[in-house]
Amino acid sequence: MSTFRNILFPVDFSDQCADTARSVAALARQFDGRVTLLHVIGDYEGIYTPDAPSPDAWIAWLRKTAAARLQSFGTPCLDDLVAARLIRDGDPARVIVDYAAHHNVDLIAMPTHGRGVFRRFLLGSVTARVLHDSAIPVWTTVHAPSPFLGTERIRSIVCATDLSEASHRVMKTAGRIARDCSASLCFVHAIPMPVTLSAGAMEACTPQAIQAIQDTARARIDEACRDAGVEVDAHVASGFILPIVSSAIAKHHADLLVIGRGHLPETLGGWRTDIASLIRESNCPVLSV
Repeated sequence: MSTFRNILFPVDFSDQCADTARSVAALARQFDGRVTLLHVIGDYEGIYTPDAPSPDAWIAWLRKTAAARLQSFGTPCLDDLVAARLIRDGDPARVIVDYAAHHNVDLIAMPTHGRGVFRRFLLGSVTARVLHDSAIPVWTTVHAPSPFLGTERIRSIVCATDLSEASHRVMKTAGRIARDCSASLCFVHAIPMPVTLSAGAMEACTPQAIQAIQDTARARIDEACRDAGVEVDAHVASGFILPIVSSAIAKHHADLLVIGRGHLPETLGGWRTDIASLIRESNCPVLSV
């Protein structure tokens, strides 16, 4: 298995990050990968106090303390998988994105930092920026009050697709992971339905017309499957993306949701506006590519 051999795991020592270590270890073992632990010391200006000997001494103390914590982080589950433990200074999201881009990283794995009644509706600022800025696949944990502790193997994958040209790359990635993991795979496509329709449009939305649209979508999925060289289930339905994808995850007991998210150089379409919702509401980890 070689889909994700070089995994970057940014570490901020939060409880959510500690919870994620077991899942990252499971990923690394499944893909015969190695893990780089990266802690970024961010803007310390608001932390420094006049009682400290000097700003340089304060930074040195922060680095020494972080290095000691990083050395013991993730033990024992990550002990045999860690390739490097690194400390860097700067803006955390920027450092993570730049490091991944310049060190042949195949996958960035990080928690969403969604905990509690209100934080459930928010993505952590660093995670959100990495998702937005990086062109490298990002694996995120379940965004829920209870931690997701990981499964031993990925056995069932759901891939949400909008059937655009860009989505072919996402579907191929999902197919490759399914082959590597000997996992089942389901492609899900939601046909958007307008919230408000004119009387004429309502008349045009006959069961036959809707069925024709769904048949066309299934044919395109079948074509994409042949191009990707994989055999998969296909689920096509009309309605809102989130409940359709959530239903497929539940039906297939998915261990992983694969979605396309794009990045800054790409034009953000309507599907892209649902990416944050899918990440927040998924009942399984999400791989966004």
